[in-house]
Amino acid sequence: MSDALVVTAELAARQIYWRIPLVEKTVRRILARRRNALSYDRDAIFAHLQKIGVQRGSLVMLHSSIQGITSGNYLLTAQQVLSDLLELVGPDGTVVMPTHPYYPADPGFMHDK
Repeated sequence: MSDALVVTAELAARQIYWRIPLVEKTVRRILARRRNALSYDRDAIFAHLQKIGVQRGSLVMLHSSIQGITSGNYLLTAQQVLSDLLELVGPDGTVVMPTHPYYPADPGFMHDK
């Protein structure tokens, strides 16, 4: 599948999610159920990334919540995950990571999302 097709599909899915309240509500309900049950081990994630071909010089787009990524018995911070990804792709690789911080006291542009 071409990169343009993947990007177009993602943008279309986002528009559907944000514009149809029933879809957003359903997705949030499913994710809420899964959130408490899921936790991902750092070593398993990076082993899988290497298995699917991520290597030095790769372009990686990280589009994930950092919550729930563990290493041993402790949760990793965003900086730790990003550091590991940068080490994996090396100086010639690229890591792209959109950020959407949530500030309950000052929701800003995301107040209705």
